[in-house]
Amino acid sequence: MLRELVPAASRFGLLVNPNNENAEAITSDLKAAAATIGVEIDVVRATDSHGIEEAFVALIRDKVHALVVGTDPFFYNRRVQLATLATRHALPTIYNVRAYAEAGGLMSYGASLTEAYRQMGVYTSTEIGGGGLSPPSVALNLNPSAPTVSLLTPFSGMTPPSTPSVSTAPSTTPCVTTQTGVPTIDGRPTTFGAPLTGRMLAGACR
Repeated sequence: MLRELVPAASRFGLLVNPNNENAEAITSDLKAAAATIGVEIDVVRATDSHGIEEAFVALIRDKVHALVVGTDPFFYNRRVQLATLATRHALPTIYNVRAYAEAGGLMSYGASLTEAYRQMGVYTSTEIGGGGLSPPSVALNLNPSAPTVSLLTPFSGMTPPSTPSVSTAPSTTPCVTTQTGVPTIDGRPTTFGAPLTGRMLAGACR
């Protein structure tokens, strides 16, 4: 998705929290996606707000063209800082959930957590009302129909879409399904993050 928005970019950054157990999986997933489209990946790390500031300094110094923010609860809590720094440095950045775009970030692509919670509530209510609980046998449609795009601040050299969404080609295979209640992507268990990271860079499901 980010490559489609910034087609001339050849060097991308990835921000991860090394204290997150998914950091290695996120990094591997993005590097694999980068290899398929022939771009470089610079990995920067941060565990606190000062580290985030330093990460952006390094990204700008190394002339990175765009940034992917890895899935992490700490980054989510610092989403306003991240969106502010990305805007200040005119660095196109993609995040994994809608709340980042609502905080002023450029773009998000990932599972809809609100919809996930809603469907889990519906399932729980149905099962309890039926007199018993069993593993979910239905697939949760956690993949949004389109990425969320903030049009608050245009970035130099970019042509934003005319509507607040970027359309994507329909996928023949759902990005996210469940197997006994565990969210997966292409059959791989996920915690709403690591396997989606590559799609954030290279595009939607194929």
